[in-house]
Amino acid sequence: MGNGAQVSAWDIDELCIYGGCVPMQSLDADITGIVITKTGQGIPNVEMQLSGNSSFANMDTTLTSASGRYSFPHRESGNGYYMRGYKNDDILNGVSAIDLIHLQKHLLGITPFTTLHQYIAADVNHSGSVNVLDLVILQKVLLGSITTFPGNTSWRFGSLPQDMSGQDIRAFKEVYNIEHLEQGPHLVDFVGIKIGDLNGDAKLGRMAGRK
Repeated sequence: MGNGAQVSAWDIDELCIYGGCVPMQSLDADITGIVITKTGQGIPNVEMQLSGNSSFANMDTTLTSASGRYSFPHRESGNGYYMRGYKNDDILNGVSAIDLIHLQKHLLGITPFTTLHQYIAADVNHSGSVNVLDLVILQKVLLGSITTFPGNTSWRFGSLPQDMSGQDIRAFKEVYNIEHLEQGPHLVDFVGIKIGDLNGDAKLGRMAGRK
């Protein structure tokens, strides 16, 4: 131009615009595990409960499979969760006069219990201790005069790993807390104890070992 000003120009035909999509990383996480007996057998039909609060006011549930496995898929990572197991059927499963004898021998000091599994199973009224009242209740259950364990369920479940060699029933951890769920699979296993079954002969339906 005649006034001395500089002008810039582009050839539109040579202008290329590039674009694309960057895939977003999944924020999902799966909570999975297995519920077993102390001998490693999977326990079917346990109601696993998952909640965002310790009161379990709002919760999701799923049942364990024939091999004792369960899964809560597609949970949002970064959140906190609480978990526990529940099963309250077939009160007489594994309960017999033999268990009364085991309990009597423990109370008399003849053959004291040696594991927390035994103390949990013998604390039939969920009082936190094993005493003569548990013996009386177990007798009533066997006689059919009562059909539930007072203040207790037919099974109790503790998260793994935990020390099962002690005697402190109140130390039994039944609720598992995930403070901050990471992406990917999160494994949480539980051990189940049949209340009143001191010799461990409760039937589990389709018997399945841990795979």
